[in-house]
Amino acid sequence: MSHPSSVEYDAGCMILGNSGVGKSTLANVLAQGDCFEAAYQPNAVTQTTEHTVRQFNDVKVAIFNMPGLIENDPKAVERNKREIERAFKECPTSVPMYVFDCSTGGRIRDEDVVAFQALDEAFHFDRRALGFVCNQIPTGRPRDYEGQTTLCLQRLLGFSPRVTFVSKFEPSDKAGRHHVFVQLKTLVNQCVPCDHRLQAPIELRTDKIEAMKKQARALQDSFNKEKADLTDQINDLQRKYEELQNSPVKEEVHQHHYEEGG
Repeated sequence: MSHPSSVEYDAGCMILGNSGVGKSTLANVLAQGDCFEAAYQPNAVTQTTEHTVRQFNDVKVAIFNMPGLIENDPKAVERNKREIERAFKECPTSVPMYVFDCSTGGRIRDEDVVAFQALDEAFHFDRRALGFVCNQIPTGRPRDYEGQTTLCLQRLLGFSPRVTFVSKFEPSDKAGRHHVFVQLKTLVNQCVPCDHRLQAPIELRTDKIEAMKKQARALQDSFNKEKADLTDQINDLQRKYEELQNSPVKEEVHQHHYEEGG
């Protein structure tokens, strides 16, 4: 895919996360087309940075689909770092949208937390710009799952995240795909694109990864033990999320967001 200069769009939506979390599928949904290759396979599908430009209201948004960060092959990790750095160099004014894979019992994976922390340390993401997607959530989840997971993410990340929860869906299902499009568009519209440039190298030493994964696992275990005493907070977060989902949908990206962020 070609990589036009940044003058051809106003800002970028950078879809980030590890391999296999569903980034390409979400990018296709947001772009309302099949612009990026997406497949279920053991190896990473996306190995280079790609983007497509879509007009939302009067705003031209470049939707970037990038490789995952953590892989077993060190050479692949270095390649992925370069591709992510190149995307932000090309389009620093952006909304980073980080994707967690929640397909295994709805639990946040340790490696997804570690990858986000590594990227955040490198780019110092502006919290006004940052959005999260909990993706591939199984059906039949607890009534207060969104509230529980939001509070758990607060503990893991150290700040209150702006997050949407996407259930498993078939990309060929037009109704399901449109529902996810509205979710993603609403999330993007809540964010203020800000300037993001590399502040430090993306650091992923094996020893550091293992230490960070251990810390993330310990925080999740601690949260699960305390969960019974956090009912009020969980219920409040659940209510706020449901109110947001049930409020009139704002499907337009506001121009003033881009002016403020640029």
